Amino acid sequence: MPLQAMNALSKLPIVGSKTMNKNLEKMLKVYLTFYTASKRIEWIETGNWKFINQKIMDIIPMLSKEEQFEFDCDPRNIEWKQYIRDYCIGL
Repeated sequence: MPLQAMNALSKLPIVGSKTMNKNLEKMLKVYLTFYTASKRIEWIETGNWKFINQKIMDIIPMLSKEEQFEFDCDPRNIEWKQYIRDYCIGL
């Protein structure tokens, strides 16, 4: 039941009770905590992020084949679906 409806019901003398008011206060506190947290990270979730890695892309051709193998830092070689899956599991 939405909090607004519960709030209205808790004010009715027949339905409302002290226990209901206490529970409503707890639910409102939990709701406000989640709402505040979601607003704080909203800009991260909805942002369009572009990462520029031109410096590393400029360095890669300068490396020898052995160095390229040893220091595999080319983002084109990353299997992104697997990486994201493993990353999320690791959290």
